[in-house]
Amino acid sequence: MIMPKMSVGFAMILLVAGNMIAVLSDALIKELPDGAAVYQFVLLRQLTAVLMLLPFCLFNQKAKLLSNVKWHFVRGHIWLFGAVFMVLSIQALPLATVNAIFLYCTFTDVAVRVSVL
Repeated sequence: MIMPKMSVGFAMILLVAGNMIAVLSDALIKELPDGAAVYQFVLLRQLTAVLMLLPFCLFNQKAKLLSNVKWHFVRGHIWLFGAVFMVLSIQALPLATVNAIFLYCTFTDVAVRVSVL
């Protein structure tokens, strides 16, 4: 599936919307009570992601969807551990510190990827 061309302005709007959703998710994690089940929150977050991605999977070619499925499982489990660690760290740190760390990691990730190219 080839992504259609989009304008830079629309891409920037999507980026800002994605960042706002991420900040909202962080704020919701901060509001969890101290004894909240972290794995339950991560499970609900994963199920929500599956529901959002399901239409794309249904409209995609079945052969391409199942290609390299073992790597998708490995990547999914790595992301799952990362999500659990993220929820635990967000509960322990102030929200401003968490957002600053995530923003810094995003910029360094982009810088590393650009320098490799």
